[in-house]
Amino acid sequence: MDLKEFKERYPDIAQLIHDEGVTVGKAEGLAEGEAAGIEKGAAQAQDEALKTGAQAERARIKGIQDLAIPGHEALIEQMKFDGETTPEQAAVKLVQAENAVRQNAADALAADGIKPVAHVATDGSGADEGGDDDKTFEQLVADYMAEHGCSRAKAISATVKAYPEKHQAYVDGANKNRKDGK
Repeated sequence: MDLKEFKERYPDIAQLIHDEGVTVGKAEGLAEGEAAGIEKGAAQAQDEALKTGAQAERARIKGIQDLAIPGHEALIEQMKFDGETTPEQAAVKLVQAENAVRQNAADALAADGIKPVAHVATDGSGADEGGDDDKTFEQLVADYMAEHGCSRAKAISATVKAYPEKHQAYVDGANKNRKDGK
């Protein structure tokens, strides 16, 4: 008996077998398709995660590298490749390292630098008068700069406020020299 003859003799059974085959075939096809889709989706998700992670790591390293300060190359290299330090944390560490370098330099200057000499009066007595009345405006500015370690502009500003009469005498003298052609 062939298939055609079977279908003619037993149409109900042939239809049931057909329907069962369709149902089983669909179920198997869906299962295979779903498994393939999940695997493909998982692979895509993994690829995207790798790309995102790589981009974030490159941005982190570039952010740290952009903060480079001469003299701190070893610290930059360490932070770039530790995999944890953010650019913000690197900035804080670099400022701390730079402050330490500057403090060490200031300490070295204070320890090894030339000590200031005492003022000697120019009247031949060799004694220091110790008062600011005998000093010129320029001497007062220089003293302020030495005492406070500041810029000339800041020293001039402070000296003008503290000794307005000395400043006026300085200005008058400068104007007189200008008029006299000196």
